[in-house]
Amino acid sequence: MRRVIAGWMLALSIAAWLGFSLFLFGSRYEAVASRVAPAPLLEEWPVTAAIDVSTVLETLGVDGREAYASFQQLDSINAALAAAVIAILILFCVERFGRRIAWRGLAVLPAGLLAAELVENLTLSQLIAAYPDVAAGSMTLLGTATRAKFVFGLVAFVVAIACLFGAIVGTVRRRSFDEDDEPTLEPDAETT
Repeated sequence: MRRVIAGWMLALSIAAWLGFSLFLFGSRYEAVASRVAPAPLLEEWPVTAAIDVSTVLETLGVDGREAYASFQQLDSINAALAAAVIAILILFCVERFGRRIAWRGLAVLPAGLLAAELVENLTLSQLIAAYPDVAAGSMTLLGTATRAKFVFGLVAFVVAIACLFGAIVGTVRRRSFDEDDEPTLEPDAETT
């Protein structure tokens, strides 16, 4: 199988995602989350029907809602970087242990995570813009997107870890086969 993903691509994607995540969650997230603490932000609730969105948005205040809307835009970039890292990791690992091109199809799993995250962020942005009017349909969409994000995230993460494990096992096996194929000289063997 022809390799498409090089190690430097994986390293660069991880570095970009980690750097952006540190920026986003180190400063921007805290500016919003501290306003509703100890309660979590809306996208951190797996079931949004259990919370009162109006109360959370009221607690944020005008400046907090503006910061929250800005955070949603940056969070979409972070989601795209995270999905890219998972897809690149899956491809990198599959290329090292897989013998079938079909295994590359696993790299589309993070697209579900990205789609759910984008729908969630867009819905939250619309809820913030429409405040104080909170539409029930938006609440349903937000809850569905948040649950889908958790499911797709878990599946993509488990598949990426399984691929990483498979790549490690495949590398160890190949190395042990390569070592077994090398001729050995036995000192006790008689030469003729």
